[in-house]
Amino acid sequence: GGEVRIGKQLTPRLRARYVYSVFNRTGGLQLRYQVTDRLSLQTETGAVTNAIDVLWEWQSGSERHTP
Repeated sequence: GGEVRIGKQLTPRLRARYVYSVFNRTGGLQLRYQVTDRLSLQTETGAVTNAIDVLWEWQSGSERHTP
């Protein structure tokens, strides 16, 4: 949707990002930590959402997928 994302790679495994939704006029902070090459943890906090996600990535051919 209509989002503005501003972020920074803090370490090789940790990325911080501020996400602002233009339609909802809400913002939040996302932190993503790369545990392994395929496994990462992502937290999101804001006025509407507080969540922790576990993300598993896999490759088929030359494309990388995140469900």
